[in-house]
Amino acid sequence: MALRTAKDEPASVSPLDARAALHRVLQSRCFSHSERSSQFLRYIVEAFLSGSEADLKEYSIGLAVFARPASFDPRIDTIVRVQARRLRKRLADYYSGEGHSDPVVIAIEKGSYVPAFRVGNQGTPDRAQPLLENLLARRGAVVWLGLGTCCTLLGAFFLIPRTSSTFAGAALPTDGTVRAPSSALLSVPLTTFGGQERQPDFSPDAERVAFVWDGNTRNNDDIYFKSLKDSHLQRLTTNPAAECCPAWSPDSRRIAFLRAKGAGAQLLTASSSGDDETLITELATFGHQISWAPNGRSLAVEDGPGIRIVSARGGSKRIATTPPNGFSDIWPTFSPDGKVLAFARGNRDFAVYALDVDRDGAPLSEPRQLTAEPYMFGGLDWTPDARALVFGAYTEKVGWRLWTVPAGTVGADAIPTGVVGWQPSFGRRPLSSQVHLVYAAALDDKNIYRIPGPAPPAGASPSSPELIVGSSRNDSDARFSPTGDRILFLSGRSGFGEVWTADIHGANPLRITWSGRSEVGSPTWSPDASQIAFSGMLHEAFDVYVVDGDGGTPRRLTYAPSNEGSPSYSVNGKWIYYMSDRTGRPEIWKVASAGGEEQQVTQYGGYQAIESPDGVWLYYSKSIRRPATPESVPGKGEPGIFRMPAAGGPEERVFEEGVHGRWALSRTGIYILRSGDRAGHRIPSVRQRRRTHPDDIP
Repeated sequence: MALRTAKDEPASVSPLDARAALHRVLQSRCFSHSERSSQFLRYIVEAFLSGSEADLKEYSIGLAVFARPASFDPRIDTIVRVQARRLRKRLADYYSGEGHSDPVVIAIEKGSYVPAFRVGNQGTPDRAQPLLENLLARRGAVVWLGLGTCCTLLGAFFLIPRTSSTFAGAALPTDGTVRAPSSALLSVPLTTFGGQERQPDFSPDAERVAFVWDGNTRNNDDIYFKSLKDSHLQRLTTNPAAECCPAWSPDSRRIAFLRAKGAGAQLLTASSSGDDETLITELATFGHQISWAPNGRSLAVEDGPGIRIVSARGGSKRIATTPPNGFSDIWPTFSPDGKVLAFARGNRDFAVYALDVDRDGAPLSEPRQLTAEPYMFGGLDWTPDARALVFGAYTEKVGWRLWTVPAGTVGADAIPTGVVGWQPSFGRRPLSSQVHLVYAAALDDKNIYRIPGPAPPAGASPSSPELIVGSSRNDSDARFSPTGDRILFLSGRSGFGEVWTADIHGANPLRITWSGRSEVGSPTWSPDASQIAFSGMLHEAFDVYVVDGDGGTPRRLTYAPSNEGSPSYSVNGKWIYYMSDRTGRPEIWKVASAGGEEQQVTQYGGYQAIESPDGVWLYYSKSIRRPATPESVPGKGEPGIFRMPAAGGPEERVFEEGVHGRWALSRTGIYILRSGDRAGHRIPSVRQRRRTHPDDIP
């Protein structure tokens, strides 16, 4: 969708650009010390972008932003109007100062709480900050994604253990704008091999993808490539030594790669037939990435702590970068015109650098640091228009993502995209045609099984789990419906973790949410199965949402800047309990299922809450992980199951075991999922504590 200005004139501002503008404002000096103005601005922008413009009324804002009670009367209590004046003044101060050259400006017209967006004074291309999604959407792109299984980290270097993985693809809008997240980046598999694939590289003609695969036997890393036209897979190398870093030549005829040799590597090239390997030179480093100069005369490689430019014909080497002591330069990549060499410099964490080079790759300037902050790094490439660099990086807040930074800036804040992954590589077709991207990302393939309960049907075997929901992607968090005829679960089969339902045997799957993001979890049924509550980070933090049981537009229930999740309905369906960390630690809160004022329930910690079948007690766990000892884990809550009267009162511990996601409450008792046997093997088991009296739960 294209956002409009206050005068209803079309503006070339996408939702992603609008959120980037919001991020810049909230990180500024004008707003970083004003919690009320920041929360006010975040609420109205996110409500507008999510299509909840009806919530941008004085009464609704008073309840959601300023914690006013349901009896709030804006005619008497003018807090919203007062804070709106302060917000407009603060925005004016920001845009007259540090935000004077922002590419997108947020405005709030007097007499309205609906934000307007306009294209600001973008100045030079350095300030444009093109987003990855905008580039792809402008060209009507197809995006190819690489999916692996869980990643491990060795220092600042990225490795993937030998587990199943795939590549995947996605189609984006072609109308020149980025749509809401529900229609962005839908993943479609490109490969579904056993083992793991990584380091994908698009051929410049965007017709083939080269990558490293350890094969069906998972015992040796070799180079393969796959055609996008007919899905033909070809193996390029068969040497018992490990190979890495495939890189297509500019004419798409040859592939350069590294072969491990001792502590270093050989740099080789081969045609697509693989029968004419040519040794170019030997290197001191078995590196991360190779980049051909666009003229095909040289290659940028890692050699020791720095980067070297190697002649493609004679193998002669020239120094390109010399990092400071204790630092390394990795992931080199030439710009599409060959005039700039970008790379990552750091130790454990890495920042993006760039230096000007001549046609032979010789430095013409000192390296300049493009990103303000260093990151745990994983891959780097230029967008085809050379206006931005895209890189893979990990942060504790969002995990692995592709990030983008403008190519012409120095010390800029990188912007995370909605793409979960690393190791990006663009096809280099002319910009008038489709833009293609390939990258790697993690996939953990879980499936859903069913085992007999305490009163199994005749002939059922407790030792024979039955597969009921499975795919080549994650399927998890299953919940039987109260009516017993459907299953609610999470699945990544669409490319992102979304809420799905199916019948009791796993057939007729129905997708419920269309968030276009992977941060959706903890789905739960309402007592009559007409509604589904779930948590999701559809904005800047996790919130609780409700959607119809047959799908539709989710309705947001929580708006605090903190994280809210793990929802569950009260027995009568009038309340939804959930976890919130707004007080500095996880506590149980509740909100009316129809929406309204949020209320804190627990005072001494709480994470996952379930109301007893008679509605008298509220049971909850405090810990989100299984501790190594019975003692509590600092900051993570103590293990065990607790309860308190649903109407309020003191808590008591009723079970010594129990952590988030590993227990359940039924009409007959509490079920605990345990692991581990005397030999130390992790064997799942279910332990039930039965009740002996209707008031004795458990």
